[in-house]
Amino acid sequence: MSHDPIKVLLIEDNPGDARLIREMLAEARGTPTEVECADRLSPGLERLAAGDIDVLLLDLSLPDGQGLDVCMRARREAPDVPIVVLTGLDDEVMAARTLQIGAQDYLVKGQVDSRLLLRSIRYAIERKQAQEQLQRSQLLASLGEMTAGIAHEVNNPLGSVLLYAELLLSSDLPTPIKKDLKVIHDEAKRAARIMTELLTYSRRVEPRTRRLNLHSVLKKVLDMRQYEEKVHNIAVAANRLDGQLYVKGDSTQLTQVFMNLILNAEEALRESNGGNIVVTTQIEGEWVKVSVADDGTGIPEENLERVFYPFFTTKRVGEGTGLGLSVCYGIVTSHGGLIHAENNEMGGATFTVALPLAPSRREVSPPREAKKTSLVNE
Repeated sequence: MSHDPIKVLLIEDNPGDARLIREMLAEARGTPTEVECADRLSPGLERLAAGDIDVLLLDLSLPDGQGLDVCMRARREAPDVPIVVLTGLDDEVMAARTLQIGAQDYLVKGQVDSRLLLRSIRYAIERKQAQEQLQRSQLLASLGEMTAGIAHEVNNPLGSVLLYAELLLSSDLPTPIKKDLKVIHDEAKRAARIMTELLTYSRRVEPRTRRLNLHSVLKKVLDMRQYEEKVHNIAVAANRLDGQLYVKGDSTQLTQVFMNLILNAEEALRESNGGNIVVTTQIEGEWVKVSVADDGTGIPEENLERVFYPFFTTKRVGEGTGLGLSVCYGIVTSHGGLIHAENNEMGGATFTVALPLAPSRREVSPPREAKKTSLVNE
């Protein structure tokens, strides 16, 4: 959880209960809260639809709504907002049914204190986020199975097209015909490359893992992009890495991940004629997190959860396949890691990759000696 206040919408028609709930949350230690109140369901749903609410505290006995219908209407209005039912009805059957239709918790008035109420709110938000992450993972897994099947079916005829195009190109044919054959060959080769990316995304290409220094992988990527970044007025923020940071992974695949993330950041900055990229590594427990941040235009909020879907792209037709980030997702998850995107408060976007640390060896300095480092491209 962040240190920002949790924005709570309370729909409660009893002024005394509303005041008591406000006081309970005000005196609770830990995460601060901001509480807005509505004394009817209809204005409460209007406020919910306006957005910027983290959690809904919902009474089931309201002047314009009763029982399960209240919970169902709130769920339909804002399916992404976690609901904590807070009612005077001590009924286990009703509690079970509200949970079945999407509520995260069911609390009975008079049986909760400030600590329990705040904990329920925090857990409701965390459970909702976990459910959404699971749903996204299941969707991406299903798409992966589908795309793998497509890739296998298309690869065979593509191989035949490439073979015969190459045979004809090596024969004695007029130059105009060879030019046309070259177009056929190049486009078939591009299609084959897309099929390879699809297979990588679907995780049918197993990584050849070994113990490797992640700093070396990252510096290699930055070195390869140094000239292009200079040409396009892009600065990469910077300290030379002398420490070692070991993960267990496929060097080629992880290079592809970080190259894609750097290329994405560069593309975002080209739209504004240059800018800054910051690449950092940080150890958190048994994980290493690598962040690639830019100060470009950022990602539209409605696209943040879709950027890892295969074929999703905001580029014009012909400028991209929409597979770069989905390939990153497939590679990172096949390494037992996580990847996510978020917008920066001051502008731009940050992509973060979390990978398990490799077990330490006696001859290697433990990675915890350098708790936080920054990559440099000089």
